[in-house]
Amino acid sequence: MRDCADTWIQRHKPGVCWPRDWLPQHLGRGIRVFLLNYRIADGFASVVDDLQRRLVSSNLSGEGGWHRPIVLVGHSLGGIVMKHLVVELDRKAQSFTQLPNLTDRREIDRATVSKSFLKCLRGCFFYSVPHGGLVVTTDLRLVTNVFGEFISEKSLRDKFFQDLSMGSKSLEELSADFAEADRYGSDADNVRQIKLSALLEGKNFTGERLIPEKSMQTFVGEFKTLLDSDHTDITQPIRQEHPIYKQLLEFLLSIQKSEKIQPVASVDQFHGLYRRWFTFCS
Repeated sequence: MRDCADTWIQRHKPGVCWPRDWLPQHLGRGIRVFLLNYRIADGFASVVDDLQRRLVSSNLSGEGGWHRPIVLVGHSLGGIVMKHLVVELDRKAQSFTQLPNLTDRREIDRATVSKSFLKCLRGCFFYSVPHGGLVVTTDLRLVTNVFGEFISEKSLRDKFFQDLSMGSKSLEELSADFAEADRYGSDADNVRQIKLSALLEGKNFTGERLIPEKSMQTFVGEFKTLLDSDHTDITQPIRQEHPIYKQLLEFLLSIQKSEKIQPVASVDQFHGLYRRWFTFCS
């Protein structure tokens, strides 16, 4: 995969990492922004398992789990990683009800932290994520530029696209499981508290539009198509007034307002995995 630091930059100004540089200006220095790098070569399960271990072992959550509101932001496959993570945390949280029968301290910690993470999860924002699948392409240059050189191996590429192509059964099941996991973000009246929003590419990239609008049919939140952005620059706002930044900022401000969040600490850094962002995956 491309380094996430190459994803979340201002268009034509690679020195500006806008989640780190812009968000604290408008949301207060109390937000904590984390950037996530990962390798998908071993599959989503391996990535998500690693993330779960780090969520439990890190000191970010504090004693007894997570307490501050959380928003996940993902681009392309990062959004699929986000959905898998929420689903797996939900499954682990289900064992929370079996705590009297759990004897493994690590499993108890995982169940506790997973449940607290989901209770704190307030929103998910997606940038050109193939919820219903992506357009299969045989253009190796396109595949390499977008998904990384590891995918150039034919057998791996074929399996990769089979699982992520339009109409994929695995993506359909993932969307259903993700919606089910959302119940931890609902109140007693079953009103959705986990806000969902998305931006979609509207411009071709080297002749292909990887994520068509029909891929959003399984997406239950609001989404907007940006005609001036392709799959690779959909995360690169031209300026702060650009919809790439403005839509996310309004999304976060609405959550901040509903939570009545008061500014506290500054931006943190989480070992080598999360690096200076809000929980941004790409």
